[in-house]
Amino acid sequence: MTPSLDDPEFDGWLLMRRAAVPERWTHRVVDLALVPLLPDEAASLLGDRPQLSADDELIVRLAARGHSLEAISREAGISSRAVSRRLANLRERFGAESNVALVALLARRGFG
Repeated sequence: MTPSLDDPEFDGWLLMRRAAVPERWTHRVVDLALVPLLPDEAASLLGDRPQLSADDELIVRLAARGHSLEAISREAGISSRAVSRRLANLRERFGAESNVALVALLARRGFG
C-alpha cells in the first residue's frame, strides 16, 4: 500500500532518514527527494515572490491574523483610513477582490 497525502486513514506525516525508519513502517515509506539549493537557484525559484515595503508587509501580516483596521493602524502607527487605502492599493495591484483574497494570493506566491 502506497499512502497518499489526502488519505483520511493517516493522521500525519513524519520526515526521517530512511535508515531510521522502524521495520514495522517500511511498507508505508514514500520516496522523497530533499535537494539543497544554491543561492542563485533559490533566487530563481522564489523570484516571483511579491516585493512589499516593510509597512505593507506589516499591514498584510496583521490582516492575515484577523486584526481590525483600528488594531492594524495602532500597530503600524498610521490612521485606519491609511490602512484601508494601503489595503485597497494592494488589492488593486494584485487583482484581489477582498482582503481575504489578497492574503491568500500573497501566501500562495511565497509571502508570509
